[in-house]
Amino acid sequence: MNSISKIIKIGVHANKFKKNIKILVVGLRVLMTDGEKKYVMAIGARIREIRKSKNMAQKELAYTCDLNISTMNRIEAGVYIPRITTLKTIAHALEISIGEIVDL
Repeated sequence: MNSISKIIKIGVHANKFKKNIKILVVGLRVLMTDGEKKYVMAIGARIREIRKSKNMAQKELAYTCDLNISTMNRIEAGVYIPRITTLKTIAHALEISIGEIVDL
């Protein structure tokens, strides 16, 4: 059974929706290539670098973006793959273009 089949089987049989999502996200991260993982980590590091250069606390950025602090922490740590709309919101809060985050 391949990784995708395992994810689907676990998702179908799990009782809690939140648990399904967590398993799916972990599964997707496993399916990324090393290059893709490095890129996601670089995006998180870039967000952290820009946030710190603007003397903004992580909690403040999370609040401004209407994100949970743990989500912002995971984005900056490179363990969460943010949606493009989330990146756009973060860029707006940091007063930069989205290209300054993703064009590494």
